[in-house]
Amino acid sequence: MKYRAHRFPTRFPVTVRLGAVGRKSLVTSISASGACLSIGEPLAVGQTIDVTYSGGRLAGKVCWSNGDKAGVTFARPLGKSDLDRIRFGCNPVGSSRPRRVGYA
Repeated sequence: MKYRAHRFPTRFPVTVRLGAVGRKSLVTSISASGACLSIGEPLAVGQTIDVTYSGGRLAGKVCWSNGDKAGVTFARPLGKSDLDRIRFGCNPVGSSRPRRVGYA
């Protein structure tokens, strides 16, 4: 059985770059190894993308696509601080306490 990293639900805004074109998107679940994106258009499986967010940029590859949602595998696993930043929707500057985005 293959190990799969734990996935965390979230609602975190990002920009997905497809070559020179950037599209607003939403991360709906995240793990150290990948994410589920709600992007509003289908992506091609195997397509290389860059996910840009307030803390940096992640290179990845589309591993599945279904309508306006896609699964992305990151080229390098996320570190704990970046995972928590996206998972909790933390303000990367000056915030010592995580806050949830989109959840009560």
